[in-house]
This record gives sequence, structure tokens and C-alpha cells, in this order.
Amino acid sequence: MKKLNFFQKFRELKQTEAKALAQQEQLQGIADHMPGVLFRFDALHSGKYEIPYMSEGATALLEICCHSPSFFTDLLAGVHPEDRESFLISIENAVRRVCPWHFEGRYVRPSGGTLWFSGASSPRVYPDRTVFHGIMLDITERRQTEDQLKKSEYHYRILAENVIDVIWACDLNLNMTYASPSVYLQQGYTPEEILKVGAQDRFPLRSLEILQKIQAEEMEKEKDPQSAKNRTIRIEVEAYKKDGSIYWAEFVLTFMRDEKGNAIGYQGVTRDITERKRTEEDLMLAKEQAEAAAHAKGEFLANMSHEIRTPMNGVLGMTGLLLDTELDETQSRYARTIESSARSLLGILNDILDFSKIKAGKLELEIIDFNLESLLKDFSDSITLRAQKKGLEFLYGIDLDVPFLLKGDPGRLRQILTNLAGNAVKFTEKGEVVIRVSLEKREGDGVWLRFKVQDTGMGIAEDKLSLLFEKFSQADASITRRFGGTGLGLAISRQLAGMMDGEMGVESLEGSGSTFWFTARFGLVEEESRIQSQARAKQNTLADLPLFSGRVLVTEDDVTNQAVAMGILKKLGLRADVAANGLEAIHALKTLPYDLVLMDVMMPEMDGIEATRCIRGMEAEGKDLYGETSCSKRKGRIPIIAMTAGAMERDRARCLNAGMDGYIPKPVEPEELARVFGEWLASPA
Repeated sequence: MKKLNFFQKFRELKQTEAKALAQQEQLQGIADHMPGVLFRFDALHSGKYEIPYMSEGATALLEICCHSPSFFTDLLAGVHPEDRESFLISIENAVRRVCPWHFEGRYVRPSGGTLWFSGASSPRVYPDRTVFHGIMLDITERRQTEDQLKKSEYHYRILAENVIDVIWACDLNLNMTYASPSVYLQQGYTPEEILKVGAQDRFPLRSLEILQKIQAEEMEKEKDPQSAKNRTIRIEVEAYKKDGSIYWAEFVLTFMRDEKGNAIGYQGVTRDITERKRTEEDLMLAKEQAEAAAHAKGEFLANMSHEIRTPMNGVLGMTGLLLDTELDETQSRYARTIESSARSLLGILNDILDFSKIKAGKLELEIIDFNLESLLKDFSDSITLRAQKKGLEFLYGIDLDVPFLLKGDPGRLRQILTNLAGNAVKFTEKGEVVIRVSLEKREGDGVWLRFKVQDTGMGIAEDKLSLLFEKFSQADASITRRFGGTGLGLAISRQLAGMMDGEMGVESLEGSGSTFWFTARFGLVEEESRIQSQARAKQNTLADLPLFSGRVLVTEDDVTNQAVAMGILKKLGLRADVAANGLEAIHALKTLPYDLVLMDVMMPEMDGIEATRCIRGMEAEGKDLYGETSCSKRKGRIPIIAMTAGAMERDRARCLNAGMDGYIPKPVEPEELARVFGEWLASPA
């Protein structure tokens, strides 16, 4: 029986040992596969240190065999020399105080390379020793991250402390929660002081209202799921400094958000833009002053033009009427001299106005169909007379491949040719002036033509050529005294050529004549327009002006200009009456049936603009002003043609906007009157 009990106890003992061994192996497996190293450290009361156990992780982490009898010595040798003393002190303190041990330091592996490790353990006291059970972990990655964060924090701190602009954060009530040290230089507050200053003490009321309005708009956007959450807000308002002075501040800010993405405040940068604002105000003031000066200049030019053109109309008109009478040779010469001088003065005035328009960018080309051959023929007739007076020969030629029927601005083309040919005649004492037109290139529905004006005159010194196209410049100051002129003609001509997609240049040798040339682009006329152009060209060969039937009311306050208009109208076969102002014109229209009204603009009592509006208003109300006549091409609305000394584009627009049907600038040419009358009046039966 005793023997049976012995075997039974022996069997139970073996089972217990097997179970304990299995548990030990299981725990060992867990320990070996845990990250880091599990260890047991014994501090003998004799003062000796031992490490009787290290998990398998020691081999991978520390590159020390976990079964090495000199494990502690090997471990101590691997601790970084700069950390070794503090490592030993931490162990000694934990042993002496019998308290938990914790240490972080660097470890140099035998194979090379350094890692950061963290060790922690808890003590248990036995009769002959204190035993510490703990763990060591590789914290290299964590320490690197912490080092990077420290460096980043350092850089941001240095940036915040040294940047001129203020970096700040505030809550949704605009109460400051952070401000960089530069707030002292910008606003006079220390970073601590400004946290206690409310928004109402940092901003004037008008600025606070702007901020609150923008904040309300931004918070409304927050409700829209499609709204960008990282949008930047830029605001410029006035703000207070600590001493109460006001400065202009620019805020660039974004929302601060919690982990759920909800707005909890603002963060941003503030910059003092007081100097910039002052500069902007100065620039704005300078701009307004420049615009006022330009406006005053425009008004001066317009008034000057009007004041000169009004008497000029009388001079040219009366001279033209005088030349149509029977005069002896001396009287005719005197009259033509008056006409020539008046037209020279008119040319100077037109140059000044054209230059002003070009400089203001308000000169526009009139694109119409025209016949180049007819234009050159008419142009050459006037230049030939001037050339013959000086004993010069004037010739022009057009290459065979140059198309005659073109689309462009014949008036501006003639202006350039007149300037170049006029200069050639003016500066040539003997010989000839020749104009030649050639085809430069053909592209799409357009052509580029080259015009050359060649003379045998005095020529131009090479060092003076660059001055020719400068405004108010001439090759020699004595030229102005000898020949006259403003020095604007070539500058205007060059800019006109540029507006026609061309360019202008000159070739000259002093004493050997000059060749001025320019290019210009023109459109090609379609077949239907071609037939019309040919018909017009045939019409334009008629020397006599057409006659018309009808009664015209001349509304003009200047007695001389009244006489000029009446004289021209009589030659055109028209009956005419005079009204001295707008009130008289309206009264006349109620009294007699007129076919057309020539309306001056600037008149006493009622000007032409107001008179035209009154007439159009009465027509709109159905009031019978004048009834219908048999000579007008248009029924129910009387044609009103402006005849004014205002030659600016704005003058023309003002007349048309008032309800006028046409516009003739003074001095009035009989040919221009005939052209306008052809649109509105019938020819005699």
C-alpha cells in the first residue's frame, strides 16, 4: 500500500514538473518574441552586479549573447561614452533607494551604428540581494522624431521671434491667444500684454464692423460642405497701437480647427502697410491730378479749336466766295494768298489735334471702300499746283500689280501723302518730286503697299535723321524760321502708318535729296463694292458741284459765318434763312416748312444741343412743327446737321447723341456740304 502511494506521488510530481516546464517554455517563447529585451538584474548586498537573465532580443538589439556570463560588463562597454557615467549613477540610485529604475541613452553596437534605448524596471528585495525585473526598448525612431520636432520648433521659434510681421492666433471672438515677440515693435504691446487687450481696444469701430461682417460671411461659408476648408482670408483695415495711434494693417489668416474639422479660431500674420497705403494714396492723388491736367488740356484744345475754327470758317468761306467773283489779277493773287495762309494755319491746328488724339489713344481709322487711282489723281492735282509755282516737276506712278480698289482710310492715307509730298515740295528748290506705289506683299484678304516720296532737294545730314520723327523736332531749327511748321507732321504720319499695320522710314544724303517711304495694309474690295467704287470714281471726275432743291435753315450766331453759309447754299441752288440761336430756330420751324437744318452748337440763349433735343422731343410727341415738303428725301423727321467749330471726336458723338443726323466741322468746305446734302435733299426736277 505504501509502495503504491509512493509511485502515485512520484507520478504527480513528474506531471507538475512537466506542466511547470511547459509554462516556462511558453513564457520564454513569449519573452523571446516580445519587442525589446526582458531582463533580470541582481544587485547583491555584497556590492556586486549580475544579470542572470536576458531574453533572446538582446542578440538582435544589443548584439550581445543573452547567455554570456559577462553580459553586464559587455552592456556597460556598449553604452555611449557620454552616457556611461549617468547610466551607472541611475543604477546606483535605484539600488540604494530601492526604487524603480528608468534610463534613456545611446548604445554603440559592436558592428557599428548607434541606437537610442530606454530601460525600466521594478525592484524586489531578497535576503541577499535586490532583484530588478524590467525591459529595454529601441527608441531610436522616437528620439529622431523628437529631435526633428525640437529642431522644427526651434526654427519656428526663431522665425516668430525675428520676423517683422506679427504671427498670431485668436479665438472666434477675436481675443488673442498667441502673438510673436515682433508685436512689440509693430504695435507697442508685449506678447503677454496683448493677450489681455480686447478687440474693441485694438480696432476703431469702422474696422471692427468690417471684421465682424467678414467673419459672418466666412462662418456662413462654413455651413456649405462644398466650401474649401483651408481658404485664406486677406483683410486690410485700420488698427490701434498701444499708444492710441492708428496704423494700416494687412491680415492674412486661416481658420484653426479641432480634430473634427470645426473652426475654433484664427491664425495668421499681420503686416504694417501704413507706408504702402500712403504711397497708394499719393499715387492716386497724382493720377487724379494727371487726369485733371489731361482733361484741362483736352478742354483747352477743344476750346482753342473752336475759337480758331469759327473765324477761320469766315476767312476761308468769304475768300472762296470772293474768288468766285470777277477779280483782276492782283486781287485774285491777294485772295489766293489769304486762302493759302488760312489753310496753312488750319493744317497746323489739325496737326495739333491729331497728335493729341493719337497720344490719348482716341484716334480711330475710318474703314471704307476707295479707289487708289482716283485718290492719287485728286491729290496730285493739288500738289502739282504747288510744285509748278516753284518750277518743280511732280510725277506719280503706280506699279501694274497694285490693286486700285481698296478698303481702308483714304483720308488718313491722303494726310500722310500730303505731309510727305508737301515737305518734299517745300524743301526742294529745283528738280522733281516723285511718288511711286508698289506692292509689298499680298496676304489673305489684304495687301501691304509701299509708298515712296522722292525729291531732289537739300537732303538731310545723317546725324539728324533720328530726330525727324520726334514730335516738335526738325532737322535744323532754321527750317522753322524759313519754311514754318510745327515739327508734328512726320511724327503724326509715322503713327498713322503704324495704325495701318505699317511703318515709316527715310533714306537721305545731305545735298543729294531724300526718299521718305511708308507701308500700310489695306483690305481688298468685294465685287459688289467694286462696281460701286467704280461708279463713285466716275462721279468724282465731275468738276461742278451738284445743285439741290429745298429750303435750309442756317442756325448760326456768328454774322460772318452766316454770310458764308448763305453764299455757299445759294451756289448749291438752295433757298436759306438764318436763325441766330436755338430759340429762333424752333420758332422758325413752327413758321415755315424746312427741308434741313444746319445747326451750330455753341450759341447764346439756347445752344444747338438743347435745341435739337427740343425739336426731337416735339417730334416724338406728334406735334406738327413744319409739315411735309416736297424736296426732302425723308418725311416726318427733319434732318439736323451739326455745323460746328468743335472738331474733337467727343464733339461729334455729343451731336449725334443729341439727335442730330450728321456732323460737319468748320471751316466748311462746299464739297462736304454737297456730299451731306446728297443724302438728305432732292435734286432739282
